[in-house]
Amino acid sequence: MRAYELLLLIRFNPDEAAINQVTEQVTDLVEAKGGQILKTNVWGKRKLAYPIDNQSNGFYILLNLAVAPSALKDIEFEMKLNENLLRYLFVKDETIDLPESQADASEEAASEEPVSEEAEEESAAEEDAASPEEDASAEESAEPTATDDE
Repeated sequence: MRAYELLLLIRFNPDEAAINQVTEQVTDLVEAKGGQILKTNVWGKRKLAYPIDNQSNGFYILLNLAVAPSALKDIEFEMKLNENLLRYLFVKDETIDLPESQADASEEAASEEPVSEEAEEESAAEEDAASPEEDASAEESAEPTATDDE
């Protein structure tokens, strides 16, 4: 599991029940995918910089959560279907210390991930860089041959 921050911009309704309902839906969705909410920070009603869906105000909630990276796509898909959720943003959070059991699970998942193409290219470049040195040392050890033209 990895730590993420999830910022929710909810359609502002004076009715707190609608805002709580969206928050509970997202929380239940994260927990259904094997994650957990570490912290909830309610920023409250804010004026938007520009209208979104004819809304000039929105309700902001910041969630700190721990979830497997593979579950993010499923969570995002479900959040796109919620009409009361104007915007959302996932950000990987390196500053949150996960409990030991979650950190161990994330390390195991990281060790099972395939090697990226960039890492493969770097290792290939290192091997290529090493081979000219070997060729130069092999040429120095070979005895020079005399030519008849001299």
